[in-house]
Order: sequence, then C-alpha cells, then structure tokens
Amino acid sequence: MLDGETEALLNGPLRAVGGRPSVEAIRQINLELGRTLGGAPEPVAAIEDRIINVGRRSLPVRLYWPEADVALPIILYCHGGGFVWGEPDGYDFLSRALAKECGALLLALDYRLAPEYPYPAALEDVEAGLQWAIENAEALGGDADRVAIAGDSAGGALTAVIAQRSRQSGRKLAAQMLLYPVLDATMSTRSYDDLAEGYYLTRSAMAWYWANYLRGSDVDRRDPSVSPRYASSLEGLPPTLILTASFDLLRDEALAYAGRLEAAGVSVEPLDYAGTIHGFLRFRGPLQVARDAARDIGAFARRTLSDPRGPV
Repeated sequence: MLDGETEALLNGPLRAVGGRPSVEAIRQINLELGRTLGGAPEPVAAIEDRIINVGRRSLPVRLYWPEADVALPIILYCHGGGFVWGEPDGYDFLSRALAKECGALLLALDYRLAPEYPYPAALEDVEAGLQWAIENAEALGGDADRVAIAGDSAGGALTAVIAQRSRQSGRKLAAQMLLYPVLDATMSTRSYDDLAEGYYLTRSAMAWYWANYLRGSDVDRRDPSVSPRYASSLEGLPPTLILTASFDLLRDEALAYAGRLEAAGVSVEPLDYAGTIHGFLRFRGPLQVARDAARDIGAFARRTLSDPRGPV
C-alpha cells in the first residue's frame, strides 16, 4: 500500500511526468521537480563548481564539503535520470543532504547524457571522474584510501559497472552505494510486470530511456557494461548498500543483484522502503521517507568509510 505522502505526490506534482515528452521537455520537468520538491537546503561548509581535466576530457563537477576539519572520505556521486536527464542543479538538495549525512566530500559529476552522447559516453566520464577524485583527494581535503562511488537509478548502473571495472583494474574502492539502481537492460523481472504503470517510473519510460542510451550501439543487453547484474563474478567487490522501494519496477533486479553479491561473499546492507516509489530520495520536501532514507544512507557511509586510524 502506498503511504499517504507518496500517494499525494503521485496525484499532484508527479502527474506532470507522463506521456511521451521530448528530451528537452523531460529534462526541464525533472529539473523543476528537483528544485521545487527538494525541501529545505541542508547547510554545508562549502560548494564549488569546477571543470576537471582527465586526459583529453573536461568534465563539470560540483563539490560539497560538509562541516569537518579532518581528512574526509570522498563519494563520487552519479545522478539518475535514465541516462537522458539530470544535472547538479536538479540534484542540489539531495547532494547537500548526502554530503552532510555521510560526513563526506561529495563530488556530483555532470556526465554526458544520451541521446546526444549515447553509451558508453557516461561510463567513460564516470571512470574519468573517479580517477580524478583519487588522484586529487589530498588537494581536496580528502582521503584517497576512503573513496566510494554512489548513484541512483541510471547512476546506480554507472556506479555498479565502474565498481566492477575498478575491481578488475586493482583500484580499491571503500564502498559502493546503489540507490534504486538500474541493473538489467532486459527489463524481464516480475516487478516490471507488476508495477508497469502508475508509480512515476513506468515500463514504457524505461524502454524509451534504454533506446536513447543504447542508440547506435549493437551491444548485447546482457553485457555487464550495460547490465551489471549479469557479470560472471561479483567476488571482491567493496561493501555495498542497495536501496529499494516497494513500488519501484526496478526493485526485483536490485534484490537479485543483492543476492548475487551476498553469495559471492560481498558485505551487503539492504535498505528497503515500503509504500514509496522510484526516485523518492529527491523529493525531500513532501516525503518524510526521503529524509529518513538519507540518514540511513549516511549511517552506512559513516560506518563503512570511517577512518581506521581514528580522529587525527
């Protein structure tokens, strides 16, 4: 059963998300939703927009420093948006909250979007952003030994893929945080049938997102670079948080991935929120569950990313 606040949101502001709008329209709609439903902005010590350079690539990032006077863990954050929309402004309220609750320097990466830049452009940007975060940790006031990667929805897919690649390359991550992640491009789980319509993210919308992201590519939809759920081995991945919502059609693929991680010996912390929908974390204003979940994510991050040396 939907909780009352989520139901009111679906019958109110989220009714604007429907039909088949243009790419430009869906970007503007979701930018405004992020701005108007984000709630009160959490105070942080500093925010800075930068253009970072990795090799020949220049990437926009927004950095959030929480109140702290010690070397901070670093979280590279990959926003959601079906690989098609999303930017730091629409995620500002959530980014502030996560930086504060996690006690970490948060780098919100403004990666390239489809359909202008289809697969694998976003993955290339996230990998470059992670490399930059590790190489520049000390200069940022961070700790290169405590770097994590996190993402919601499509950003969760990018997070999971880059975590797998980091393991293969020997680059050690302290944690990965997968927030109602996209993990399976085949769209074949039961929750896709049970929750296909009426709960903000729909089956038809996901098909449209995948078509835009994979435009011009002949990659197999079970390739782990597209669907990290199908990686041959998950051993050696970092401690993982997997957040799900009971009325999210992506729930089953996230739960299946959590099960595979546990079977591979990976430490997994599941967070499942009853009565709410995909994308709820951004709607901190009307949804108490979003504010509660940010604190739960922060608790995981503080435990997992704590400095083993103790206070410095």
